[in-house]
Parts: sequence; C-alpha cells; structure tokens
Amino acid sequence: MKVELIETIKPALPYIFTAIAGIGGWYKEKIGTALGIKKKTKEVDNQALDNVQKNLDLYQEMVDDIDARYKQRIADIEESFQLSMKRLNEDLLTLQKLNTKFTKIIEEQKIIIAKQRKSLNYYEKKYGIEEE
Repeated sequence: MKVELIETIKPALPYIFTAIAGIGGWYKEKIGTALGIKKKTKEVDNQALDNVQKNLDLYQEMVDDIDARYKQRIADIEESFQLSMKRLNEDLLTLQKLNTKFTKIIEEQKIIIAKQRKSLNYYEKKYGIEEE
C-alpha cells in the first residue's frame, strides 16, 4: 500500500514542492523564527550594533581626552601669559622709576651746566680768552 501511494503521488511531487516553496516564501519570517534562523540573524545584528556602540564610546572617550588636554593646555598658556604680563608690568614700573630719576639728574645737570656757563662767561669777560 505504501508503494502504491508513493507511485501515485510521484508525478505530483514537483507541484507539491512548488506549493510548499510558495507557502514558505509567504511565511518565511514565521518559519525562520520558528526554526531559529531569524533569532540568529537578530543576534548578529545586535552584536553589530553593540560593536558600533563600543566604537562610538571609544571615539567619544578619545574626543573627551583631547578636549581635556587642549583645555589644560589653554589654561597653562593663559597662566604663563598672566605671569609674563606681571613681570613685564613690574619691569615697566622699574623703568618708569629709573626714567624719573634720570630726568631729575638731567635737570640737575642742566642747572649745573647753566651755572658753569655763567661762571665761564664771567671769567671770560673778566680775564679774556687765552689763545694758544
């Protein structure tokens, strides 16, 4: 009886397989999920997303590190600039004080020169100019 059934069905097998393939095409997601194929695909997608997230986290960490380095470098440069400005202001004050002193000395020397000129003029008038 089994042999007869197989012989009877044998000519219809291509049509049966075609129908099964058509139904499988329509319901492939449900069949894939039932057989675990879809689950594996989702696991691979999830792993890929996890890898992308890890890479993004690593990139963010690198960007944050670079940002912190540059902020620290800028702070160091600003501090160095402030110290330089302080030293320059101190030097400027020192130079201004020296300038004031030199100005006073120059004024005193002008007065001394004027007095000496008067004295020389007096003695030249009184005794005349000696010629060699």
